[in-house]
Amino acid sequence: MFIPISGWMVNRFGAKTVFRAAIAVFIVGSVACAVSNSLPAFVLSRFLQGIGGAMMTPVGRLVLVRATPKSELVAAMSAAASLSFMRPAPDAGNAVSGYGGLTTPRTLEVSGPQGG
Repeated sequence: MFIPISGWMVNRFGAKTVFRAAIAVFIVGSVACAVSNSLPAFVLSRFLQGIGGAMMTPVGRLVLVRATPKSELVAAMSAAASLSFMRPAPDAGNAVSGYGGLTTPRTLEVSGPQGG
């Protein structure tokens, strides 16, 4: 639902503003997940995270498409996709929560300030 809206929002408010807002919404959702004390609050917090996350990817790609010459577009998209696969977050999060004895809220407290 929020992925199609992102294109309209970029045209209306600008890519930089929308991307920053998406990151802020995602971080607020992460922090809300960490401090939630009930299942409904946690679900609502995850929904908020989803809104921010759903906006980040298409807006980032739109900025890339607009800023890159057509002759270099395939290489730029490949590089951007490759970077997302090389991030250590999923493995590091599993290592910290599995071996560090952290519970899910503590893991979300660690990921909140990082923005993901």
